[in-house]
Amino acid sequence: MPIRSLFLAAALLGADLALAADTAVPEVSATAATAAALQKADAARSNADFKEAYAIYKTLADQGNARAEAKIGMMYATGELGKRDMAEAIAHYDKAAEAGDGYAQFLLGVAFRNGMGVEKHDTESGRWFAKAEENLRKAALRQDAEAQYLLGIMYRDGINVVESKKESGQWLQKAAEKGYPSAQVAYGHFLYDENEDTAGLLTWWEKAAAQGDIGAQLNLASAYTGGYYGVSKDQAKADEWYRRVIPTLEKSAEQGNVGAQFLLGRSYLKGEGLAVNPEKAQEWLEKAAAQDDIAAQTTLGRSYLKGEGLPADPEKARLWLEKAAAQGNKIARSLLDELPENK
Repeated sequence: MPIRSLFLAAALLGADLALAADTAVPEVSATAATAAALQKADAARSNADFKEAYAIYKTLADQGNARAEAKIGMMYATGELGKRDMAEAIAHYDKAAEAGDGYAQFLLGVAFRNGMGVEKHDTESGRWFAKAEENLRKAALRQDAEAQYLLGIMYRDGINVVESKKESGQWLQKAAEKGYPSAQVAYGHFLYDENEDTAGLLTWWEKAAAQGDIGAQLNLASAYTGGYYGVSKDQAKADEWYRRVIPTLEKSAEQGNVGAQFLLGRSYLKGEGLAVNPEKAQEWLEKAAAQDDIAAQTTLGRSYLKGEGLPADPEKARLWLEKAAAQGNKIARSLLDELPENK
């Protein structure tokens, strides 16, 4: 099925998150030059030009820009600086969050909720989500697209607010209309989930994909392949989207991006935009799994357990499923029960 573009998963590639300029909160620079620099760094990140992105963020962070500080943290969290380093990520989040950066505060809320780089702590998670909601709302009311997107996600998932489809849709629409790719993908999902609006979904996904959003491009490729979300099957269109996204995915994976490594491995495993190649699938899935990617660990475990795409190997299945289960993955826990010794 298509990938649901969602910040908490993807937090998948984490390549296109940036707040616009805002003069009333410390998380965003008031200068047009700084805003332009952040946009340039974000664009480099979305193209998997991680060295360029880091250099720009580092310059801004050294000048005291909290948003750039948070972005560096995200690059450590996604493995874009060579490998995932959650200790470094948390250190950068902390610094930016203490300076009032709502994006970093949101990331800390996620980290404490899921136990990513810190001990799982619901009270601490709630504290940071509350701070994030307050700062992001102020920015959203001043027409900040990133803040509007994150508020839409918070209302969609009931994060520190009462779940509300109406509020979620309104904030996602505002951000999407400002051209924010993640919001465009999420708003497309919203339109289909609420009204089975396939035309609306395709319109917004195509807008995001045209801006280089990897999640949108993969969603379109998958939808045209499988006929999901009311989309008519069209393998020619699917292949075209795969041709556009695979090079960026490969470039990102080779530099250490965990989400890209998982997606590339899955592509080789299932033949999605690439010829089926079990050896390549194993290579990339294991690279992601070694960086504690739950999706990769679970996929490897399932594949080894059932002999789907990879040779059946109960011991390897148990190894990866136990790692995923230890991180709280319910699917992995269920699959462990299917191992011969557990029946």
